[in-house]
Amino acid sequence: MKESFKDLAFDHMEKRLETLRPLHDEMPPHQGWIKTLRQVLNMTVTQLAVRMGIAQSAVTRLEQREQEGAVTLKTLQMVAEALGGKLVYGIVFPESLTDLKNKQAKKKAKKILKDLTHTM
Repeated sequence: MKESFKDLAFDHMEKRLETLRPLHDEMPPHQGWIKTLRQVLNMTVTQLAVRMGIAQSAVTRLEQREQEGAVTLKTLQMVAEALGGKLVYGIVFPESLTDLKNKQAKKKAKKILKDLTHTM
């Protein structure tokens, strides 16, 4: 049987996400990635500011905004490049996409059956 594009895309995404699943329970550093990596690399706020072409106070605000969950992906990408790295992001599930899809289908089927029993 020939697989549809949707099936192929699903299988491809399932394989990509499988490699990320071990990261599901990982938490960002307490102080945030920006401040932690800057400190681990022995870089001052001033040095990072110069690399990014922004004011020192802007770096301090970035570190604070990251801890608040209010930093943009574009900003994180700029910081990553200034630190010599690359921003990689994704959505990680605790289980496979197949398992997740099956759970959702079972939940929907139970609701349909429950609705049917109420109408009989």
